[in-house]
Order: sequence, then structure tokens, then C-alpha cells
Amino acid sequence: MERLTPERIAELRLIAEAATKGPYEVVGLDGYGGPYALRMPHRSGRTWYGVEGIKRREDAEYFVAMNRNTVLALLDEIERLQHEVMHLRDFLAESEALASHLRQRYEALRAAVEDVAERIEMDFERAYQRWDNTAEMYDQGFAHALGRAEQMVRAVLEQDKQEVADDGDV
Repeated sequence: MERLTPERIAELRLIAEAATKGPYEVVGLDGYGGPYALRMPHRSGRTWYGVEGIKRREDAEYFVAMNRNTVLALLDEIERLQHEVMHLRDFLAESEALASHLRQRYEALRAAVEDVAERIEMDFERAYQRWDNTAEMYDQGFAHALGRAEQMVRAVLEQDKQEVADDGDV
């Protein structure tokens, strides 16, 4: 099958635009069974038989159906669909780039959260080691660990917010 390049579409469009506008009609020349002709308007305004001697009625009906208006409509639709495919490919490429960027941000945030979790655990262990069986010291150590966790998470989020602002649209 021939590829419909923009050049080929332009060539087919010129051929279709130059064709007689129609309407076309199938006419049997010798009664039932053919041969057939296509009756169409002449530029003078009179009707004439533009194509004669078509052996099969199906072929004659095909020629009538594939008139200049049908061909031009098909070419318009092909060009519209090609344009749409081009835009969808661009959108897909942009989406893939954005997905890649979001995966990188996710990994950075995941690593930062893991780091915060490790620091919380270390702070908690230190507080637990200092604990000398009083609930007050335990509560102070726990409160300190939560305070540090909050500070670390806020720092990670602020850093991510700044990276987003530095990235612009992405």
C-alpha cells in the first residue's frame, strides 16, 4: 500500500479538484447487464457520458461513489487525523518527560523520608538510653524526637518546594 505523504495528498487533492464536480450517475448503455457509462454534467451545463464501456456495474458504482467530493472529504479527514496523531505524539513525549521528572522527585522524597525515619530512630534510641526510669525524661525524649522529626520533614518539604520552583513548569 502506498504511503500517503503530504506530497502525495497534495497531488491527489489537485487531481480531485480538477475533476468534474458531478453529480455522477451510472447508466446502462445496452439495457440490463452493461456495458455501463457514467453520466455527468459538462461545463457547458449539458449532461454527457464521461466514461463509457465499463463492463461491470459494481465498477461503475464505485466510480460514482468515489467522486471528487468524496475524495476531497477523505483527504481532509486523512490530514486531520495525521495532524491529531502528531499532536498526540508530542503530548506523549511531554507526558513521558514529566513522568520521568516525577519519578526522580519521588525517589528523592522517599530517600529523604527514609533519612528522617532513621534520624528519628537514632534520636529515640539516644533518649531511651538517657532515660532513667522516669516518665518525665521519657516524655521529654519523645517530645524532642517528634520535634526533630517535624523539623526534618519540614526541611525536606521546603527543599522540594524550592526544587519545584527552580524547575519552572515541570
